[in-house]
Amino acid sequence: NIQSPICIGWSKTCRGDFREMFVHHIVTNLLIIGSSHWRFTRIGSMVFLVHDISDVPVDLSKLANFVKWKTTTIVCFVSMVLVWLVTRLIILPFVIYR
Repeated sequence: NIQSPICIGWSKTCRGDFREMFVHHIVTNLLIIGSSHWRFTRIGSMVFLVHDISDVPVDLSKLANFVKWKTTTIVCFVSMVLVWLVTRLIILPFVIYR
């Protein structure tokens, strides 16, 4: 039984939000491709940056939770909420879209 070095296939176990995340990733990629195609790269990259910057504390929170660092998990989660609120509710509408 020879296996390919590249194996592409669906996982046997799917998360409960698989369809939503699949649609989310398709739409995100279409928006990125569209902003590049129609030469909206400046606004596209700014929106991309604002939406992705809060992912850093999310990943740090997941890591801290994995290694059972409760205080660090809480600090990272609170920082994620604050970064998310500032970037999505202040910077995006009042700085980027302005």
